[in-house]
Amino acid sequence: MSFTAVELIEIKRDHGTLSPDAIEWLIEAYTDGAVTDYQMAAMAMAIFFNGLDPEELAAWTSAMLHSGQVLDCSDIPAAKVDKHSTGGVGTRSQSRWLRWSQPAGSQSP
Repeated sequence: MSFTAVELIEIKRDHGTLSPDAIEWLIEAYTDGAVTDYQMAAMAMAIFFNGLDPEELAAWTSAMLHSGQVLDCSDIPAAKVDKHSTGGVGTRSQSRWLRWSQPAGSQSP
C-alpha cells in the first residue's frame, strides 16, 4: 500500500485508527529519511492527544522493534533484561540498575 505522512497524520488527528500496514510504512519511511522530523513530531502530537488503541500500539511496537537489528539472545539461559539509553541518563544509573537486577537471576547481553 502507498501512504503519505500527511494522510496518516490527518487520520490520527481526526481520531481515526491507523492500520498495521500504515504504521509499518510510517516507521520504515521515518527511519529511511522519507518522513521528516517535523512530520513525525506532528504524528507524535496527534497520538499524544488522541492515543493509540491496543492494536495500533502493538503494531507500533512491532514496527519499532523491527526497524533495526534484533539480537538473538536465545543462548542466554537466564531471564534476559535490557536497559537502553534514553539520552541524558548517565552510565552510573545503568550500572546500578544492572547490579540490582542480577541478584534476581537476570542477565544483560
